[in-house]
Amino acid sequence: DGGGSGGGGAAGGWPSGLYGVVNSAGVAAAPGKRLLPGVLKTAVELDCDTEQAPVIDINLLGTMRVVNGVAPHVIASKGVIVNLASVAGRFGVKGGMFGAYCASKHGVNGITKCWRYELAPLGVRVYALEPWFIRTPMVTYGLDKGAQSVSIDTSQTKYPQVFNHDAVRQSFVDMSEKALDATDVAEAAERLLLSSRQLAPHVIVAPPFMKVLLTVISTLPHTWQDTANKWIAG
Repeated sequence: DGGGSGGGGAAGGWPSGLYGVVNSAGVAAAPGKRLLPGVLKTAVELDCDTEQAPVIDINLLGTMRVVNGVAPHVIASKGVIVNLASVAGRFGVKGGMFGAYCASKHGVNGITKCWRYELAPLGVRVYALEPWFIRTPMVTYGLDKGAQSVSIDTSQTKYPQVFNHDAVRQSFVDMSEKALDATDVAEAAERLLLSSRQLAPHVIVAPPFMKVLLTVISTLPHTWQDTANKWIAG
């Protein structure tokens, strides 16, 4: 609550009521499931109801439920909504658990654009933060375990030819070493909330080189994106 009363706003110039919302709840795997070994199956081998739907329900529908609930209050204060998407919302990544995650984050990016078009005339700014891998408990277990593995076990998949063992392991090593701290995302969200002007609506949070690389790749033709994705993720 910003404090204050009536239409004059709070002391110090802040509006009264609910001004800013950050949608940050999300999961990489269904509750009770681990990122590993789930990423070492293909998406078509995972159960839609128990392994994929919960990820989409939390990451995408959860975001939509929150915004639907707070929208009248943020509209009244002409505030800011920040949704946590992901760089996975720009690309596709091999590995079953990543399938539902990518789908959910593509959805967050899409609905954020819709809300931005709808709410801008009402004075509300809506953003999507797109983090690279962030060192949180949600992903640390999978990244570190994959990076430390001498070999990647793909015995649980019917289609082991989908995975290049060396490339998969190296991608875990690279992602583990380049993972950002959660404070990097918090600071990016804070900048969006506190800015008095409209900033870029989709913000990649990543190490400087990766940020430039991911931004450039996302503008390339799809055939080039496929080649780049294979180089990055194996």
